[in-house]
Amino acid sequence: MVIWMLAGAAFAQDTDNDGVPDRREDVNGDGILGNDDSDGDGIPDYRDADDDNDLLLTRDELQLGTDYLNPDTDGGGALDGEEVVDGRNPLDPFDDFPRMLVVSPPSPGVAGAVNVWTVTGAYPGQWIAVVGATQQGQAAIPGCPMTMLDLQSPQLVSFGQANASGVLTLGIQVPAGLSGVGVWFQAASPTACEVSAPVHATFQ
Repeated sequence: MVIWMLAGAAFAQDTDNDGVPDRREDVNGDGILGNDDSDGDGIPDYRDADDDNDLLLTRDELQLGTDYLNPDTDGGGALDGEEVVDGRNPLDPFDDFPRMLVVSPPSPGVAGAVNVWTVTGAYPGQWIAVVGATQQGQAAIPGCPMTMLDLQSPQLVSFGQANASGVLTLGIQVPAGLSGVGVWFQAASPTACEVSAPVHATFQ
């Protein structure tokens, strides 16, 4: 009976006080705790308070729901700990790095033909509008009192939803009458109140 109780206590021991019992830190399952070092820092997992060396303690990862053996749980490119410190979500791969909407000039830039605009830097599924104007200025975006377009009297070119990579491609027939006309274009997201920098193109 005494032997059973001692074995049970050892089984539940948590040497590094990280919330993970030593038995679960035997990652390779060979019964030897000293040869499991998931992050390769020279400290066995059962003595390491940060098993994956992502700047976030294992105990905190258990509370957040991140993977304490994966330094970048969401696969977005930033360490879990870096995201938490910066106020980002370590479970959202799309907020790992600052985003910025960017719209390309129309290609091939020829009036009387289909031209393509590409918008990058959006969230997957985000609705994006591309607008155009012959002069720069300022124009309000409905529902976004703190965000302005840098165009005077902008007209809608087209709109759509960004794909899984945060990219939107729009193909639009440009009237032949715009040959020789210079136009400013800008991408805008009314739902996120974001705008791109304006780009200029003169149609051939």
